Amino acid sequence: MPVIRRKNSFLVRILTVVFVAALIFLIVVLGSSYFDLDRLNFKLSYSTEKHTSSSAEPAADLLNPLPDTLGCHKNIEVRMDKGIETVAIVFNLTGISIPVGLPNDHPYRKETNDKFTDYQQHDAVETARDLLKNGFWLDAMNMIPIYCTPFPSAGLVLDPGDGYYIRASGGKGVAEGRELVGRFIDALNRFYVDAEVEKYLAANDSIYQGVLAEVRKNLPDNKLICIMERYYRKENLSYTLVPSPLLPFSNGFGPRLQTENGQKVFNIFGPQVSARNKAEFRFGYDSPGSINELCVHEFGHSFVNPCTETEENRAIIEKYSYLFEAVRKVMKKQGYPGWWTCVTEHIVRLGEIRIAYALGDPERAGRLRDRYVKGRKFIYLPALEEKIREYESNRDRYPSFDDFVPELLETFGRIEKPGWFDIIKDRLFGRPIYN
Repeated sequence: MPVIRRKNSFLVRILTVVFVAALIFLIVVLGSSYFDLDRLNFKLSYSTEKHTSSSAEPAADLLNPLPDTLGCHKNIEVRMDKGIETVAIVFNLTGISIPVGLPNDHPYRKETNDKFTDYQQHDAVETARDLLKNGFWLDAMNMIPIYCTPFPSAGLVLDPGDGYYIRASGGKGVAEGRELVGRFIDALNRFYVDAEVEKYLAANDSIYQGVLAEVRKNLPDNKLICIMERYYRKENLSYTLVPSPLLPFSNGFGPRLQTENGQKVFNIFGPQVSARNKAEFRFGYDSPGSINELCVHEFGHSFVNPCTETEENRAIIEKYSYLFEAVRKVMKKQGYPGWWTCVTEHIVRLGEIRIAYALGDPERAGRLRDRYVKGRKFIYLPALEEKIREYESNRDRYPSFDDFVPELLETFGRIEKPGWFDIIKDRLFGRPIYN
């Protein structure tokens, strides 16, 4: 009997060691996949063979002319905005989110921040801090100069909507948000006077003239607006670029202003040049490729967001919110904290790829696809790109992009999570489940 007990004890120890080793192996193999699903690529019910560059080219109808009333005569306006610069100064003084003085910053951004450092406790800066903590970020703040009369007598001329105020309140309600936004506008008016912002901007006019010259030099092809309106099958009243050297490097926002005559679209964006020194940097906007892609992206939001914002389409998006787990962390790092935003950004980037084809630039389309799918993990783009061909080929069935969006969103219903065997294969052999 003693011998048997020793054997049993030895066997238990062996089994325990094997069990612990297997557990460690699974943890190493799976990494944090079980808890951190954004490290996975999800398995889609499409064959990767369908997504070659040749089969992804646009349907012929994409390039068919539309009625002359759709935008082919429109130009892109370029201007600076004192209100945008004022908001940027205040945002930078909060010290929240994006630090001042990063290598790719416009040198003028740090110089300006140093100039106004004595105003870090101003009511405008303190209120901006409160708003930022509520999730009311720079994109929302930059809508104030668009929706208001000029500083120092700014007041809302158009109501930005309940969603805007709810965001400002941190989800507490419209009344709280409306009060906080009103307080912020009043504080900005005072800041504009107290800090002598207008005088400072005028003293640095040569910088703004240099910025405007570089942007105008690198404007995209005149047919871009025509192609975009042709693709989405709807039009906007105007398109305006507002470069701001006081914004962080490569940041861009696309606010929209709805008027009685139509929608005005803006693209507010920071420097686009990554340079080794100030001489190479110049004014920060001498980058035709970056400005072109930024125009397509930010102007694209003016066509896509009104579709994804509808109650019907929000409900469809919400049905598939479980798919956000696959990309949650990587999306949050890029400033997209929720599933609705993630889906909207997928569709805007889908438009970038398809419009590159429509502009006769398949190489750019391929670069964009690789950058977004492989580099930035917009892993649902291939499925959406396969589906979008139905829209491109059926102009009569889908008079505008709005009519197709519900069907496009249902594409997410054909995407399934991988099983444990797929996860283990992915971790063991390093091959993505879908790419």
